[in-house]
Amino acid sequence: MRLLFVIHQFFPQWFTGTEKFALNNIKQLLRMGHSVEVLTYGHLDFNVFQKKDGILVRNYVYEEIPVTCIKHDNPNFDPNFEIIDCSLHNFFYRFLSDNYFDCIHVAHPMRLGNIAICAKKLGIPIVLTLTDFWVLCPKVQGITNSGDLCLSPKGGISCHINCFNHKSKDILKTREKNMKYFLSFFDEICSPSHFLSNIVANHFCIPVRTIYHGIDFSSTPISFKGKKEHRGEILKIGYIGTLLPHKGVHVLIDSLQYTQEKFKLFLFGGFYEPNYLENLMQKSRNDMRVNFMGKYCEEDIPAIMDAVDITICPSIWWENSPITILTSLAYKKPVIGNNIGGCNEFIIDNMNGIKFKINDPIDLAKVINHLCNNRDIILEMSHKMRYPRRIEEETYTYFNLYSKLKKMRVFINV
Repeated sequence: MRLLFVIHQFFPQWFTGTEKFALNNIKQLLRMGHSVEVLTYGHLDFNVFQKKDGILVRNYVYEEIPVTCIKHDNPNFDPNFEIIDCSLHNFFYRFLSDNYFDCIHVAHPMRLGNIAICAKKLGIPIVLTLTDFWVLCPKVQGITNSGDLCLSPKGGISCHINCFNHKSKDILKTREKNMKYFLSFFDEICSPSHFLSNIVANHFCIPVRTIYHGIDFSSTPISFKGKKEHRGEILKIGYIGTLLPHKGVHVLIDSLQYTQEKFKLFLFGGFYEPNYLENLMQKSRNDMRVNFMGKYCEEDIPAIMDAVDITICPSIWWENSPITILTSLAYKKPVIGNNIGGCNEFIIDNMNGIKFKINDPIDLAKVINHLCNNRDIILEMSHKMRYPRRIEEETYTYFNLYSKLKKMRVFINV
């Protein structure tokens, strides 16, 4: 089967959860003998793009995966906000006409999701996976400018009042109306958490299928039990992910002032906002418990998991299905996470982790104090927890969708 994955950004420049979700499934499809290409949007390397019909295009290969990367040449609008983007239609039609695909999988609808309209007109089946809240929230994370949680655009009125008062109410109302129209072009809409599936299904009155993320155990020892606890050793907490404001690393740093316990905090991850990183380092400069470990790659995960006792997901947004949480559970490492959204769905207190009140450094400090003084809890949780779903299961579920839609396509054409 020939498949096209469409995503708003991709490796090697971008490596957050959505990109990893796409890459994991693409690799598994390749192992299954299928042909897969990626269409993505570019931000960097302006000089290596070539101009074709008003669109900038470059081709490259990432881990043997052919990638076509495009971007606008001086767009007069915000591609991160807009939904219906007619300027790309000619390119999409030509690209899909010149390259046969049995099915298209949109791993994120921002910037390039408009390909669904062209695919529908050409009779190509198309699947959408929602990995964040962009279809509801133009800011993606469902957080207002004042830091409040919000997943109710209310016809664009909430967006105008709380985040986009520089845009007219009509523009924001139109965005929500266009989104419902846009979603109607997909044959299947999926999400890796019941939390997001239910929110989107109820808001737009459409069916949304839940397909949980899977973990690639080919690089994760299934027998991994973690290091046995050594009496007298201090607790080692690991943060694994990008250092960005919505990931809540500042909440973790702020919690340190409310605990005098001895432990080690290891922050693994790259950053896109230098000012945020500088602020984190400034806040923690006198705390010897904090260790900034820098950017990591997937090959480093086994060593990272071997070095920590427990991981933490201090996000100040809803999350959906954090791959970092699932990876931690695959290594039998419990997780400290917030008490809403995706974290709340995947973390069960005292079974595979412990939850704290979102955006509350004092409550987070209480959890850390509790774990420092009750180390046996971590070992008990590591024995009780269940492994997350395997990548083979996730990809096979999607492949069944592709196959069903392909058969329907053949039937209709006949």
